[in-house]
Amino acid sequence: MRARILAAAASAALTVPLLTACAGGELQTFCSDLEAAGGNAVDLGTLQVWLPKEQLQPQVEHRLAVYETVAPPEEIADEWSQMRDYYADIVPAVEQLPAGGTVDGEFLTRGNDLGDASGAVFETANEHCT
Repeated sequence: MRARILAAAASAALTVPLLTACAGGELQTFCSDLEAAGGNAVDLGTLQVWLPKEQLQPQVEHRLAVYETVAPPEEIADEWSQMRDYYADIVPAVEQLPAGGTVDGEFLTRGNDLGDASGAVFETANEHCT
């Protein structure tokens, strides 16, 4: 019985430094850079693409700036790149809209297709940067 207690205590003692190491380094830099860019987990989450130009344009421009400025942790690098490319494409499309205009179905479809990528980015930022 005593051996089990000692083994459990040793295991717990080893877990704390591992958790601390995971929370630092690349993720800490990511969170600091995200905050410095004026971003947060909400900025990286779901976008209401159907909004009119006047409401959508500042959101997509801000998000593109965050995606271009911040280096993601390796675990979400592919998803980050997919989201950055989406915003790089949608920003000029929104700029060309007439007042009150909305984007076409292509961006709605692409946005829906990026649900997993958006979710992974949001979850990482929400878990580590809030």
